Amino acid sequence: MRQTYSLLVLIGQCAVVQGWFAGARAKHASLQSMAHCQELFAAYADTPGATPDAAEQLSSVRGKSSWSATDGFRDTSFISFADEAYAAMRDDESRTPQFAAAIKARLDEAPAHTLTVLDIGTGPHAVLALLAARSGARKVYAIEASDVAARRARATVEAAGFHGVVEVIEGFSTAVELPEKVDLVVSEIVGSIASEEGVYASIKDAHSRFVRRPLDPASWIPCQIETWGVPCSYALQYALGGEDYDWGRIREPLRLNCLDGLVLPLHGTAQRLEAIDFTDADLPSADASPCPVESVFVVEEERLQRNERRYFEMLSAEGVEPQAARLHAGRAARGLSGLAMWCRLTLRQGRSGAGGDVDEIVVETRGAGVGGASGEPGDSCWQTVLPLLEGRPVTVTAGSVIRTKATVELPGGVDDPLRYSVDMHVLSPGAVAG
Repeated sequence: MRQTYSLLVLIGQCAVVQGWFAGARAKHASLQSMAHCQELFAAYADTPGATPDAAEQLSSVRGKSSWSATDGFRDTSFISFADEAYAAMRDDESRTPQFAAAIKARLDEAPAHTLTVLDIGTGPHAVLALLAARSGARKVYAIEASDVAARRARATVEAAGFHGVVEVIEGFSTAVELPEKVDLVVSEIVGSIASEEGVYASIKDAHSRFVRRPLDPASWIPCQIETWGVPCSYALQYALGGEDYDWGRIREPLRLNCLDGLVLPLHGTAQRLEAIDFTDADLPSADASPCPVESVFVVEEERLQRNERRYFEMLSAEGVEPQAARLHAGRAARGLSGLAMWCRLTLRQGRSGAGGDVDEIVVETRGAGVGGASGEPGDSCWQTVLPLLEGRPVTVTAGSVIRTKATVELPGGVDDPLRYSVDMHVLSPGAVAG
């Protein structure tokens, strides 16, 4: 920690940094390892003479963030190849075993080697396609838009001994043809915001061209995906500011590890911002984007106290003196940074019937409860997306009301990025009562 502290002191002694560089520095800080982020938070709290931001004396704060699904990424297409990211998805213990269970359960319901399967976006490891083949699919069509990933997928399938069952097809699913309709579509074209990898267009097209029974939930894994969100405190934005860390220069949302303990909810229950039902015959399109979703959150005293305890424990573990740890934990816990968002996937719907009960299979990427409703950290290869309200956190108190409106704008082409916006209006308890 002392090494990090020395770095911050040196930064503070440098000449004034130009805005773009300060914004880049802030972005870089948010992408560090969780351990390093905790050290940065602790270093600030342990700096002699550090003065926390004064509480905002504002009755009302408004902010709006707008971005496209590819903002902030080096490659701004949906067909980029990142082997590290593919490996992380393959090895995600909260994701892949759940898909395996759902695929096996679905194929076990049919006579052996009778079902045909389509994997949209198979990736270089052809994970879902091979799961289907091993579970007894008669034929698996594995579509992949990236030429690099498609070549790797063919080699993976060959090495696994399933080249006679799995056929890798290169191209966007909306531009290729299949020799037959399929019984089951498996896919993981799901972003940290559920829709950001173009799932609307792909699934709408599959409805009309590829699936025998598109209105049956058993034809889809997943059969529903959602985006959930909750206003949050982000302690690193509180700790790093001024001319050296200009968060206001970052136009796209932060993308943080779902396990990041510096992101804590200011309300006890997240709300659903987006729901995409794969069996919907009238899925939205560029001609009719989804309706904006408005939500209301009231900041809870119990949640503020809980966050303060969490931050205090974190700072204490990093060796910060108790008085300073208490001061900065209390300030950070009451700093609203923005609306944290993450995805949820229903792979298999639960149901009861004459054939026996069927258990629901769900991938929760953050927290506990439906949609990770608690907003607590969770272990997932997906990220938490955090558009910032302002350049510095806005201080809230118990009873403060946070109104949000989340909007999705669908593009005309399947390979064009979606656009998102989040409007936030923060009202103090006094302003609401007035």
